[in-house]
Amino acid sequence: MKKASINEVLPLIELHNGNIAAIARHLGVSRVTIYKRISESRQLADALNDARQTFVDEVESALYNNALEGNVTAQIFILKAHPIAKERGWSERSELTGRDGGALRVEYVNDWRHTDIQ
Repeated sequence: MKKASINEVLPLIELHNGNIAAIARHLGVSRVTIYKRISESRQLADALNDARQTFVDEVESALYNNALEGNVTAQIFILKAHPIAKERGWSERSELTGRDGGALRVEYVNDWRHTDIQ
């Protein structure tokens, strides 16, 4: 089985935005071969992380541009997912916890289940 060298894999990581399957196809090897080679090289692991971070940065920028250009789907997604939008209440899900992240304490006040009336 062919072993991919650092010099073969390194430029392909950026070219394919960190997509392991695309890198493997390009070299004619399995994804396992690429994963193994990356696990053996700090340089390749760092390059893979950098390529994936850059890819997400570029997609974020494209999404923001689409939202600003009036793409309603992009606008809704950002309002639901962006941390600042969530702080402002733009989310469909909220998690509540008690003091210091503990369980919530539920107290019934003036509840019909706890009355002395018979």
